[in-house]
Amino acid sequence: MTIVVAVEHKDGVLVACDSQVTDSGTSFLMHRSQKKIGTVGPYIIGAAGRLRTGQVLLNSDGLPTPPQRASDEALNKFMITKFAAAAQNTLKDAGVEQVVDHERLLTESELIVCVQGRAYMVGEDYAIMRAGDSTSIASGIAITGSGYPFALGAYHAMSKATRKMSAKDIATTMVEAAIKWDQGCGGEIEFYEQSR
Repeated sequence: MTIVVAVEHKDGVLVACDSQVTDSGTSFLMHRSQKKIGTVGPYIIGAAGRLRTGQVLLNSDGLPTPPQRASDEALNKFMITKFAAAAQNTLKDAGVEQVVDHERLLTESELIVCVQGRAYMVGEDYAIMRAGDSTSIASGIAITGSGYPFALGAYHAMSKATRKMSAKDIATTMVEAAIKWDQGCGGEIEFYEQSR
């Protein structure tokens, strides 16, 4: 259980998360040497669900390099066709995937992956959705984890003021709401930023 929030802004993306891990009703604060969000190559990766999914990807050498200064369309295509396949192969090799209905491979995790200042949500079936898409729940915002409804509620409550707020203030408010109201979220807030 966790909360990971990515807020796109004109210069890039800011990602924030809590630092608590909850398993079977027991909560732990992660040691500073271990993270559920971090960087690997050109990516910021934050994981919700099975902690091992994020650990494997954050320690992977098998993620592809995106094309330099790609357009939104080219980067979306890259994430759907190249990144998702590489992430699946990496997790499959590490034994993270689970077979469901004798055919579907799932990670039981959701990810937020940021690259070139853009935020993507990656579902447990490797479906890719860009935070800036008009189909996303809040344009320019990616949220995952058990604290999702509280973070989204906080975003809605401050939505009229967000134009005047910094990306860090928006992300902090959303993560703080999840920490306050979801017992699976807690600890200090960690931040990562990536320019466009």
